[in-house]
Amino acid sequence: MEVLGDVPDNVLNFIELFFNYLNEATSIRVEGVRVEVKGEGYVNTCFLYVTLTNSIIESLTGRLDREIIRRLQALDGELGHDDSIPALREASLLPYQNAYIWRYGEEPIILDRGVELRVNYLGECGQLRPIKEVPLIDVITRLAGLSIIEGFRRLNEGKSLDPIIRVLNALWYLIYGVKPPKNDSSLVVREFSGCSYIKYEVKHQ
Repeated sequence: MEVLGDVPDNVLNFIELFFNYLNEATSIRVEGVRVEVKGEGYVNTCFLYVTLTNSIIESLTGRLDREIIRRLQALDGELGHDDSIPALREASLLPYQNAYIWRYGEEPIILDRGVELRVNYLGECGQLRPIKEVPLIDVITRLAGLSIIEGFRRLNEGKSLDPIIRVLNALWYLIYGVKPPKNDSSLVVREFSGCSYIKYEVKHQ
């Protein structure tokens, strides 16, 4: 297997490890596969990893159905990935064109209107440093979920996301010790290894 283009080394290494595990666990063999990544600008590395591994599997099997995704998610767990990777695989099965939010076992909430999102990469946050003891973690976890729902509601109503982004950035500090960005229109986002700062702009259609 050969992967060409602007793909970070940590993503390439886990792609190789992913298919080594896959070869041992299934009859799928990745031989003579050549993937080229084209394009410029920021691409989230979690999304890049899932897109590349899904695309290679689809080229070998001819399809990506729920059973295949379930097997890939199980493999993600064996490799020690957090829930963001299996969630992105699950999202690849959902047919919606507009933005949506969802969680396992529940129906997604779909945005009523189209939005255009522009993202500028500002730099790496570095490695995550999970705080060993986080007081009131159950409350913080619930706040994270409620913040996403509130942000989605504001997005649907054409309101600014800046107040919600401030809350979400603060949660990154509480749980992982990540220094919040100085600007409320900048956001901490999860990466394949660590996290990044991005600046976003939303245009409602």
